[in-house]
Parts: sequence; C-alpha cells; structure tokens
Amino acid sequence: MFDGTYRFRNPRAAEANIRFNFPLPQGGGTLQEFVIEAGGKRITDPDDKGMYAWTGSVSAGAEVVARLRYRVTGAGAYDYVLGSERRRIGDFRLVATSDQAPKFGRSGIFPTSLNG
Repeated sequence: MFDGTYRFRNPRAAEANIRFNFPLPQGGGTLQEFVIEAGGKRITDPDDKGMYAWTGSVSAGAEVVARLRYRVTGAGAYDYVLGSERRRIGDFRLVATSDQAPKFGRSGIFPTSLNG
C-alpha cells in the first residue's frame, strides 16, 4: 500500500488556483483503492483527461496538505520518481512495508536506514 503525504504552499502574495497532479505508476500491476484527500476534498476518480488531480483555490502563503493512498498488486518493481532534475529534496520520508527483502537497483539510492 502506498500512503504518501505531500505539502505544497502558495508562494504568491495573492490567492492562486493550484492543481496537484499525481502520475500513476507505470508498468505491470493493478491499481486499487486510489484516493487523494486535500483541501477538504476526496478524489477517487480520474478527471476528464484521465489524470488523478486536486484543484483548489489557495490563499496567499497558505499551505495545503495532500494525502494520497493506493494499492498496486501484481507489480514486479516499484520506482518512486522525485523529479526530473538532480536537486536537493527536503523533508522527504518514505516507508515501505513488504513481506520480502528489498532489492536495490544499481542506479538506485540506498536508504539511510533499513529496519527488519
């Protein structure tokens, strides 16, 4: 089960309409129980373009917390892409629970801690 919390802020001096898109995992597996909860809304279905997204009006300087959960069954691997460039990522925590020992690819970044 993937369970992620994202925080984003409106850095502008005025209210802004913000859209939070979440790309679905590619490859094998079946996606189940998908939900985004943000700004008092609960999204369980894709929009007209087939994207799972939250759209809302965010006050100047305000922060929105989005929680995203889903289950993938039948996938052979899982990649979590943090962005398209090499850059520092702050306040990031990923917890993965599995009934098997983890395997890390050659180009992957190993975790700072491994329990179990």
